[in-house]
Amino acid sequence: EAARGRKLSPSEVSRYWFDATFQHVSAHPGEWLAVVGKKLALLVNGYEVPDAEDQYFYERSSTLLRTLGFVAHFGVLLPLALVGVALAWARRRELLTLHLVCATLAVVPVLFYMMARYRYPIVPGLVLFAALGLAEGFERVRAGRARSLAFAGGLFALLLVPCNWPIFSREFQLAESLHNSGVALLKQDDPAGALESFT
Repeated sequence: EAARGRKLSPSEVSRYWFDATFQHVSAHPGEWLAVVGKKLALLVNGYEVPDAEDQYFYERSSTLLRTLGFVAHFGVLLPLALVGVALAWARRRELLTLHLVCATLAVVPVLFYMMARYRYPIVPGLVLFAALGLAEGFERVRAGRARSLAFAGGLFALLLVPCNWPIFSREFQLAESLHNSGVALLKQDDPAGALESFT
């Protein structure tokens, strides 16, 4: 409104920022591509980018969360899901809707915000593909066709690298989480706990 010199409706505010974005992208395409590349890396990486809540902060107080965060995180799920896609490639027409839904849900956070909560909607589709891959793998082993899994095994091993490459430390937002915890403890009338968190 300051830029336009008048009161704007919500749709006019949206249009202003939409136009400003495209002007910036047009003027700085290399910078925009670098940002998109970083967001793609975060899309496939196991690190859950915190927003208002930081799951790694909660893991410090929960053995269950720490264990699941080690063995059942996005950096394991995505490679398993892509193995499922590869093993079920012959059924791609049958699974086209699921492919399209997962692809759409992957593109949206790359275009807008790459936070864990915006990436999360893709997880149910990836779980289905991962389950399909595991079921197909077990079936082939049971049928004595374990050698046919060589490509899938190699793909899984290869994908583990970018999916688990350390982009951020798990304590990347620890200071903010401890501050938020201190504020919450103050609101609960626990100054000693708040002081510990702030310290």
